[in-house]
Amino acid sequence: MFERISDWIAGLVVAAPRRLIIASLLLTAALGVFSYRIHILDDLTRVIPESSPVRQAMTRLEQTFGPSETVVIMATAPGGDIFEADFLGRLQRFTTALAAQRPFMRVQGLATLNIYERDEEGTLKPRPILDRAPASDSDVTRIRQDVLGDADISRAFVSRDRAHTAIYVDPKKHYADSEILAAIEAARADVAPFEIATTGMPVIRAATTQAIRHDMAVMIPFVVLILTAFLGWTFRTATGVILTVLIVGFAILPGAGLMGLLGIPMTAINNTFPVLILAIACAGAIHILSVYYRRLKQGFTREDAVRSVVGELTLPVLIAAMTTAVGFLSLMLSPIPPIGVLGWVVALGVVWAWFLSTFVLPAVLLLLPIPRRVVDGEHRGDWFFERLSALVTQRPRTVLLVISVGLVVVAAMGMPRLTRETRVERFFSEDTPARRDAELIDEVFRGSTPLEVIVHADVKQAAVLRQVATFARAVQDLPQVGSVDSILAILERLFEGLLGMREIPDDDFMVSQALLMYSLSTPPEQLQRFVATDEQSFRVTIRMPNLAPDELEGVLKQVRALADKHLTGLDVEMTGKALFLSELSAMVVSSAMRSVLFSLGLVFLICLITFRSLSAGLEGMAPLAVAVLGVFGTMGLLGIPLTIASALVSAIVIGVGVDYGVHVLSRWSLHHGTDLEHRVSETIAEVGRPILLNAVAVGFGLGVLSLSQFQPIQHLGMLSVLAMATSSFGALLVIPALKMLRKPQGDSQ
Repeated sequence: MFERISDWIAGLVVAAPRRLIIASLLLTAALGVFSYRIHILDDLTRVIPESSPVRQAMTRLEQTFGPSETVVIMATAPGGDIFEADFLGRLQRFTTALAAQRPFMRVQGLATLNIYERDEEGTLKPRPILDRAPASDSDVTRIRQDVLGDADISRAFVSRDRAHTAIYVDPKKHYADSEILAAIEAARADVAPFEIATTGMPVIRAATTQAIRHDMAVMIPFVVLILTAFLGWTFRTATGVILTVLIVGFAILPGAGLMGLLGIPMTAINNTFPVLILAIACAGAIHILSVYYRRLKQGFTREDAVRSVVGELTLPVLIAAMTTAVGFLSLMLSPIPPIGVLGWVVALGVVWAWFLSTFVLPAVLLLLPIPRRVVDGEHRGDWFFERLSALVTQRPRTVLLVISVGLVVVAAMGMPRLTRETRVERFFSEDTPARRDAELIDEVFRGSTPLEVIVHADVKQAAVLRQVATFARAVQDLPQVGSVDSILAILERLFEGLLGMREIPDDDFMVSQALLMYSLSTPPEQLQRFVATDEQSFRVTIRMPNLAPDELEGVLKQVRALADKHLTGLDVEMTGKALFLSELSAMVVSSAMRSVLFSLGLVFLICLITFRSLSAGLEGMAPLAVAVLGVFGTMGLLGIPLTIASALVSAIVIGVGVDYGVHVLSRWSLHHGTDLEHRVSETIAEVGRPILLNAVAVGFGLGVLSLSQFQPIQHLGMLSVLAMATSSFGALLVIPALKMLRKPQGDSQ
């Protein structure tokens, strides 16, 4: 059947090359016409699906309590002590300037907080801690006593060394991140010099947008440059270089066009698709051009060389494209939507590159003159493959033993050390301002990761508040928790001024009156931050450091245990960034496992059906086992964590690495009936060069990912180079060695 298909393609190419080229290019252009509609999505919290309970709870949180994307601003006193008159004056003016900026709904800091105390008539009234610049040392002393005398205030707003203070800003909806950051800078400019650091999702999103644009501007030209230089060195002819680059360039268009047509955004995860397609989709073109130039060197005419190439390579190039596409399509099983998008976009690019390589490339070669340098030149590197063949044929057991022992050692030492990393700030390089500020604030205040506990109960019920207060105090005692913020702390300050005791009384009427008093003394949005409009639910915000996934799971387990102990009988819901990171961590692991298992299974079935041999199916998976174990073992040894991006390496290993095994098995089947040693030598001689050329080209191309501003993408680039090396040499060494060992005694085949 495949022979008839190959003959039909060859006949079509030879009969009407010009019409075939024009029709194919017009179809490619039509598919890519909507690529201009692609937009950037910089919200990393939306990498989990909309159906996720955590994401739905975060949406309900915003609907009930208003926008929750708090920006944390840390101001640093130049003298190392915030309780200095000049700094406090600047802090007050800066906070006032922030509150006046249009993008901000709420600003909470030392300059917005109140102390509640009785006046001469015995009426409880709020007194601002810092409503104006201190005019004397006594003012500074009073401010210090007000702040440090309240454990809740000092814990949330003042660092332990008293060199920093925090300001929490809640932006309004529908303001761009650039407007939010510009407003902060405008407020700072009014009191400069004033040293601040900022973090929060608007800051992270702005950095994400900038990084995506940087990556697109740098990596795509760089991978084209590397591919061009490598192909020029390989083929020594401009024809081979230009044709390969054009094919992989055109292969990007269908996926990009569909993304634009369907309104699918570009994210920090799937923005690598152009680089992946440029690097990976060149495989078919490199194989076809390598064999075509080899046939020309052997004296074939252009038409005979084209017919020979189409006849020999239609099946292996098709299977290689199918298996590569399967490897990336397996990413659609991921629960993380951007990973699924990356999977089908790259798969479509690979399939389209196969179409262009199989139909258009031979047609173009048929119309172009024969490059003289290819015909007259030496075929460099044949000595290497001769030695490789000798090694496999003479010492197959040694080859397999060395590879097996090496894999066992690397996997046994490395894989148990694998860790997960889902902290959003860790997406960026260490020198990125967004990460640097986030880690600095986290180190000082230990509160960049909020866990929201929503209590669905009447906030005016004293028994409920006392129950939740017990829970809040227990959570605050956990060593990993930075601070706990809620309406409870405000009410306790009120009752301290009213009754002289810092606790909530067991009296519904007094609680109701205290809430009324607070609502009358503060803007409505301040109360809405803690209490729902209908007063039937309220939130407790637990701030903790940006913990590693395993540590975070431990804290969440402790908080849940405390909730079960202290909040019995209450309707409680948990959400927030902490749970988002926890769910994302689980998704990263499941995504990698699903991708590996699904793609390995399909690759085995494709090889089994194509070569009609169980052993061929197993042999086709052998190089993949070498690559997968080698890559994940190396990750553990080098301390590279499993992230959203590095989880993609399994698709690259399987999707690309299987090509090499397919080409070895396909070429092996063409030499059926010859002496076994000669069969191995001919197979390696025929496919060794294009396999290694492709591995080097893809490795260099994917290595460009290490230039990304996203650290997980950098790791993906480095791991991809390792994957190409292990899978290519695995195919050239393991499969022939297995063939040699399966030789029946007394039989030369």
